[in-house]
Amino acid sequence: MFQTSMNRSATLLTFMIAASFLSACATTSDLSKVKSTADEALQMAQHANQSAAEATSAANAAEQKADQANQTASNAMTEANKANQTANSAMSEADKAMQEVNNLNTKLDRMYQKSMQK
Repeated sequence: MFQTSMNRSATLLTFMIAASFLSACATTSDLSKVKSTADEALQMAQHANQSAAEATSAANAAEQKADQANQTASNAMTEANKANQTANSAMSEADKAMQEVNNLNTKLDRMYQKSMQK
């Protein structure tokens, strides 16, 4: 058991040494390719970040316009409600006037009927 553990440790150590050796043997050309790829990735990330900032700005502007349109619609609805209330009041007054005319008509009719009986 102890021997197996030692063999595994030795194998792991060998792999680690080999990986370090291979890393150290990487050519300048390989490192340049890695740096170039990293630079491209950074540029793409910066471009994506700029695009996201522009999209956020456009969304905020659209939201502001929607809020303004909503406020305008709310104001229009308030004015429409006031106009409706005024119209309802006018209708109520017209109904009262019609009732008064009907009452007078009824009185005149009675007076006419009495005068015809005499």
